[in-house]
Amino acid sequence: MADDLQLQQSLRHFALHGMNAADVAMQNGLEALKVGHMADYRHWLGICSKLDRRAAAQLQALAVMHKQR
Repeated sequence: MADDLQLQQSLRHFALHGMNAADVAMQNGLEALKVGHMADYRHWLGICSKLDRRAAAQLQALAVMHKQR
């Protein structure tokens, strides 16, 4: 069920942003991470992973780097 909701949200996000959708999701995830909103970060990471697994992996790597600061 949760996966269905995430897929729906990812498709809506793609409809709004087209080919830039994964980049926008990644940027939203980074912003959430910077302000410490981990639930929002996970939300955007999930959307990013549905749209572009490489971008999601990059977002996760950036989260690890951010955590090490």
